[in-house]
Amino acid sequence: MKIYKATVLVLVLSFLVVGCQSPLPDPVDPDTEITLEIWETYGEEERKVFLEIVDKFEKKHPNITIEAKNIKRGQKWGELQKGLATGDLPDIAKVDMEYVPTLAEARAIINLNYLGIDEEGDKYLKSAFESNRYQGRIYGVPKRVDTSVLIYNKSLFDKADLSYPLSSWDYEDFIEASLALTDSDVYGFAMSSRLEGVLPILLSHGASLTDEKSKEFTLNTEKAIEGLSLITSLHKEHATMEGAWLSDVTSSREGFIQQQYAMIIDCTDSLSRYEDEDLDFGVSTIPAGTSGAISSIKGNSMVILEDSSYPHEAYKFIKFLTSEEIQVFWAEKLGQIPVNSKAVSTINTDDNPILEVMLKQAEQTVPRPAILGYSRMEELVSREIKAALKGDKSPSKAIQDASDRVNEELFTE
Repeated sequence: MKIYKATVLVLVLSFLVVGCQSPLPDPVDPDTEITLEIWETYGEEERKVFLEIVDKFEKKHPNITIEAKNIKRGQKWGELQKGLATGDLPDIAKVDMEYVPTLAEARAIINLNYLGIDEEGDKYLKSAFESNRYQGRIYGVPKRVDTSVLIYNKSLFDKADLSYPLSSWDYEDFIEASLALTDSDVYGFAMSSRLEGVLPILLSHGASLTDEKSKEFTLNTEKAIEGLSLITSLHKEHATMEGAWLSDVTSSREGFIQQQYAMIIDCTDSLSRYEDEDLDFGVSTIPAGTSGAISSIKGNSMVILEDSSYPHEAYKFIKFLTSEEIQVFWAEKLGQIPVNSKAVSTINTDDNPILEVMLKQAEQTVPRPAILGYSRMEELVSREIKAALKGDKSPSKAIQDASDRVNEELFTE
């Protein structure tokens, strides 16, 4: 990967001032009092639950004090970059998964294999666990699972006298419902042209982004073209999807809130915004394509910084945070998908049918590919998807051009 490193390399070189892969310090004596600093970005409700978990951990490990520093979501990468440049870093940081490869490449975070993470691997949802693997090593652990689901407006379905989406839906069912829901005031479906929104449909048709063996960007396949062709047909042929990717058209999220769009595909961590709007909505799994109802892993991971004086104790906290007991506690309090596999079967979803659907979708996910420069890849692919949606390129041409650009910039040796 040489071409795109014009940007990434600057980050990597600056991190190397900090990250030098020195031997890990030994575990501290249980009687030695220490403080672990964690940088997190939780909102008010999540942070309250997180601090309850911190309290539980401190009671179990009285020699360890946790100092949790809350950083605004939009500032976390900037704060981390600044800390890497100055050496003012926490022991643990909550980071976007897309940055894990960059931090690992820079040797700024600890290879968790040194701490025994592979022995714990079967305790986690495989796709979420593998999303943190870079060059064969695990560098982070998600504190929960985020993925994409189909979200629908119950009131608009009732008005159209339609049954709500089922987990057995395929794309024929989806298109049929979209047609029935579309009228002068409502579009059956809306989505952005960002890869994040389009990816579940591509994956469900058998597309993939990378091939671990060939180290290439592998989107340019008939399966990906089939998926993108379906998406463009919703707009051009069936007229059930407004151009929510255009600057002068209401975005998919805002349009769903305003009840202009009956269905959207969105991430599970966005559901709270629709709850806050007091919308009567439901959630279903992604419609099944030729490869099933496949979605992708998203979200954040907990990483241990290379400069931590207490990596063993930091890892002890991460294991506690992702243990079955704590994951059940977290999921039932916040309605979020646990990363711990055993917790999935333990959670009581009787009073939370949305969480039940989310758990089912989590079982049908693929790992987020560890691409150095993921955001640039997403930018390049999204640009071509938008061209296809606007009719400027055919789906096959858009997929080919996206693949060529990504391979040239990110995968060329």
